[in-house]
This record gives sequence, C-alpha cells and structure tokens, in this order.
Amino acid sequence: MSAKEAPKRLPASPNLRHLQKQAKDLRKAIQRGDPDALRRVREFHPKRSVAAQTPKGISLSDAKLVIAREHGFASWPTLKAHIEARHPVADAQSRSKGVVVTGIVRHFDDRLSMIVDLGKTDGILPRRFQTPQEIYRPKDRILTYVHDLGFEKTGRRPILSRTDVGLLLSLFQMEVPELYEGIVRIVEAERDPGVRSKITVTSRASDVDPVHACVGIRRIRVQAIERELQGEKIEIVPL
Repeated sequence: MSAKEAPKRLPASPNLRHLQKQAKDLRKAIQRGDPDALRRVREFHPKRSVAAQTPKGISLSDAKLVIAREHGFASWPTLKAHIEARHPVADAQSRSKGVVVTGIVRHFDDRLSMIVDLGKTDGILPRRFQTPQEIYRPKDRILTYVHDLGFEKTGRRPILSRTDVGLLLSLFQMEVPELYEGIVRIVEAERDPGVRSKITVTSRASDVDPVHACVGIRRIRVQAIERELQGEKIEIVPL
C-alpha cells in the first residue's frame, strides 16, 4: 500500500453486496484498460499488475482483494468477516455447526458457562470450551466457533467454543486468500488452546509457497490470527 494513499473508511453500515458490485465494476474497468483501475491494481495488488494489462487477466477474486486492501484489510474473507461481525446474521448462520460467529457476552451462569448474544438467539460457551488465559466480561465482543447444537424447548441452541481446532482453521480461511480459493490446503492441524498450534500445509500451485502464503509478508497474516487467539503461538510447516 502506498504511503500517499490512506485506506478508505468503511461506511457506518457497510453493505457487502455493494462492495461485491464494486469489485465486479473494477474488474470490468480493468478489462477495458481504464488507467485509474490499472493504477489501483498496481497500488494494492502488485503481483497482478502485469496480468492486468491483458484481457481477462484479472479474476473477480483479484478485484475483491484490491477492494479489501483499499479499505485496510489483508484479504476479502477478512473484510467479509469484519462486516458480518459488525452486522451479524446470526439467526441463520449460528444454527449451523462448524461456522464462526461473533456475538456479545451477556453474562456467566452458575456453571461459569458464558451466555453470548448472537443477535436473534443466544449461544452458550461452556467452561470446558473456554481458554483459561482469556478473560471476557459482559458487553465484550467475542468470536467463537459453533461446536454443536443443543436442543431446548425454544429450539436449537448453539454450543460455542474457543478451543476447537475448527476455530483455528476458520481463521486461516478468513485471513489467507490462497486457502479460501483452494490453492493452498491445510492437511493437518493440532492445537493446545491458548498455548500453541501447528498446521501442516501444501500447495496445488508450484509457484505458491504454502508456508509463506499462510504467514504473510512480515508475518501479517499469522500475527492477526495469533492476536485473535490471545497470543497463541502458531507453527506452520510444509507437508
């Protein structure tokens, strides 16, 4: 990112569909050879600046990455997760196992389970799925993984987790475009929650280093995940 151009601010109520349309419009402008569109690619996605000079040289994923970086995010999945966290569609999303949801801590019950407001429903984060090193208080925002669905009179209640290895894998999917697009793959993952994790990665493209893709320039990608996991150290090794 150039020092001359600061990241754009997201509007108070960001609309993901509007940003997706911006990405589609940007791609069309690039294909037309629009000078400003080509400048934006050089600025925010320099690896594709040469490809941008040829018709159809830029994919929609490339254009989305430009939009994300213009707004100060490392990837489109990270931007998408940020918007969904601020404006959760939790009623549908949180009723599915194996997804990441963001909510607000309500309170702790007599078993020290955390009750989390997910929008149109509450989730429960049992003590056994909490990381001992992490401290949350009422009204704190928390990102969790839907480990399972419990059954109550009012319907299915999400059982949340901060210790599930699925949270680690989901965070990498959000942060690393190459994983999201299937170029890089995590073949094995181990986690000692709150202490350390280890993932083994491989690449389907000979010109993409899977470890470097997951670590990011100056470790920006893996550090973002470590921060979300409250300092949990992550080791990334090739297959």
